[in-house]
Amino acid sequence: MLGKLAALIGAVVVVHLFATLAGMITQLLNGYTRLEPMVYLTYFIIPSALQFIIWGCIAMLVHVLVNNKYLGFFVFIVIFILNAFGWSGLDVESNLVRLNGSSGMQYSDMSGFGPFLKNWLFFRAYWLLAAGLLIYVGYLFLVRGNDTTFRWRAVLAKGRFRSSWPVALVLGGAWVVMAGFGYYNTKVLNTYRTSDEAEEDQVRYERTYKRYEHGAAALHGCRIHHRPGPGETIHPLHGGHDAEEQEQRNDRYAPLQRTAPDGRDVGDPGCGVGAQRW
Repeated sequence: MLGKLAALIGAVVVVHLFATLAGMITQLLNGYTRLEPMVYLTYFIIPSALQFIIWGCIAMLVHVLVNNKYLGFFVFIVIFILNAFGWSGLDVESNLVRLNGSSGMQYSDMSGFGPFLKNWLFFRAYWLLAAGLLIYVGYLFLVRGNDTTFRWRAVLAKGRFRSSWPVALVLGGAWVVMAGFGYYNTKVLNTYRTSDEAEEDQVRYERTYKRYEHGAAALHGCRIHHRPGPGETIHPLHGGHDAEEQEQRNDRYAPLQRTAPDGRDVGDPGCGVGAQRW
């Protein structure tokens, strides 16, 4: 079973190596000589291989449980399609739930992978542990010979589990720890916002500030409160503004950043939409 999985992964890596070679040749033909093979390796080959490993483990488990080549192909395709389109109908977007989900990774010449690499590595490790559990379940139910009834396979799985339960304990325990850590960071420690919520915020923003699209803001006055830290000089801060539209005056305010005389940013002075005049 592991040999078949290794062969699949090896074939994928070879295909990606040829694709990398083709990309480099195309760059050279177009006069670009900074090939950067490490970028190809870390941004193209390795991420694609890791992603395929997880799908390969899912496919192996499906074929072991179904025990029919063509039916296994069909079931795997159904799982793949449902994972791609089914979660959106249920408003589920968590990468902890979507099979092989990831936060994505971006690369730039200025900052490399920047802040994206840490999150991407977490989700890859999370789903690789899940893939290990799937392969373990496939090992338990793997059968050879003519007797392929589920009852006999359950007997084999029970006997194999007795001799290999420490492997299940390590893989399962590590996966549960990763799942708990991911849930705490995405649901408790930070605010999780779905794409629908982000779209609602965008609509609310456009409705709120649409009237300022062609208006001009005139400076007026507002009261600013600033609490200096220990040893800091207290600076009198004055300023503010109204939003005057071209056709009529509007008493509502648009946000305006303020800075202290020494250049320090004191944030929004409070002249937001709906703030009272003084």
